Amino acid sequence: MKRQPVVLTTILCIGFACSCSARLTNQYAFNELTKYHSPKLETLYLEGVRDSTGLGANIRDLLNTRNIHKKRSGPDMDVYSALDDAGREVGVITHYRKESNFNINVSVVRTAIGNVTNILEDRRNNMAVVTYTIIREPIEPYYSRFCIDQNCKYHENVLKKTNTANIYFRNYDDGWKIER
Repeated sequence: MKRQPVVLTTILCIGFACSCSARLTNQYAFNELTKYHSPKLETLYLEGVRDSTGLGANIRDLLNTRNIHKKRSGPDMDVYSALDDAGREVGVITHYRKESNFNINVSVVRTAIGNVTNILEDRRNNMAVVTYTIIREPIEPYYSRFCIDQNCKYHENVLKKTNTANIYFRNYDDGWKIER
């Protein structure tokens, strides 16, 4: 007796495939989007920052952290790679010893997937349109070290913005996939 409902369910699912297919969830769509999304970086460029200024002291202090690695050294300058927490290079800091100043070319903000705000499924065509937000987040420790005074007014405004985007998913036999 217990086998009859299972057999009946199986027959119903074969006969009405669209009513038994898995729905696209917000969490699954978010996970797929994070694999698909390539972060875009916003770079801060400061030239001739003096060693003696507050920002110069921040840079000097930063050079002794795990995120900074010396790339090369010459008679007049040192060049450092600035790395994010995943070990990817996000910029370069050049220290001119003779002039006692720095040139900074470091990414301070990156884009990320915020959240999935809407899923509109077209079950007849096995498609879905997913609406999601793109947020900006600071790259630390660079944002907090370099964005003092008026250096990052533009980046402060960028951090407040949220963009919305759409992407298409298709439901295949092995599940939902992003249409590229």
